[in-house]
Amino acid sequence: MIMNIKSLLSGVILSLAIFTGGFVIWDMFQEEGSNNDALESYLDQDGIEQEPVSDSDLADESSGEIKDETGISPGYIAPEFELTNLNGETVNIKDFQGQFVILNMWASWCGPCRKKLPDYAEFHETYKDEDVVVIGVNMTSTEHSIEAVETMVSDFELPFEIVLDEDGSVRQDYEILVTPTTYMIDPEGHIAVRRQGYFDYESLENYYKQIVREYDPT
Repeated sequence: MIMNIKSLLSGVILSLAIFTGGFVIWDMFQEEGSNNDALESYLDQDGIEQEPVSDSDLADESSGEIKDETGISPGYIAPEFELTNLNGETVNIKDFQGQFVILNMWASWCGPCRKKLPDYAEFHETYKDEDVVVIGVNMTSTEHSIEAVETMVSDFELPFEIVLDEDGSVRQDYEILVTPTTYMIDPEGHIAVRRQGYFDYESLENYYKQIVREYDPT
């Protein structure tokens, strides 16, 4: 009788051990799968960095307001802005009416921005004699310091215009929720291309040539 009880207890203990071990292994696989999903999600974002979002940027749930995460789209008139550059000079986007404009919204803390800003510099040098201008709009309201911006511009020897969105007005008007974000604007001020994530040189050139071909001023 005692042997039967011992055998029964041994069986119960063994079953519990097998169940516990199986649960631990299952949990490990679940965690690994979650990590893999996170990695795949990041890679699917084309190098997009989420900008720091303050409480004031979040939707007011009590009012039912929903933030438009897609931003303004091609076909819209590009919002006007007047900002200062690193030399303290005023730059108004209206000054470039009649030209194609490439706006690159960037920040010094953004890894993909650091990686691809040289491509914008190369594009600027290649096409600076054509009716196209590159403007780098720094998301200054998200920066830790203006010195970080100045250092990055100096280190990369960026040859195109850099303007400072110090109060976040351009970030709000253009609905910039991720960096980098690029807008291509036609000579009449219409948004032709909106791209979240980085552009390499080849993509910049291809999109530019396409909007030039498709531009119809009539």
